[in-house]
Amino acid sequence: MTERKTIQIYKVSHNKLRDGDLVIADNVNDAINKFNDYYESDIDIFPDGITGVMLFLTYEVISEANK
Repeated sequence: MTERKTIQIYKVSHNKLRDGDLVIADNVNDAINKFNDYYESDIDIFPDGITGVMLFLTYEVISEANK
């Protein structure tokens, strides 16, 4: 049996990061939440510094399930 899954990668731009950061997420809100969780203990990266979120790449992954 073949299984298909779509992986979405979002680019989160922040005023303290030169190139932004890539996040695997289901949607924009999920990307923001994962970004904030990752930088939760960083003293320079705050949630209010996010300047943009955009869908960067979408991959379709196909895998063969074992029988």
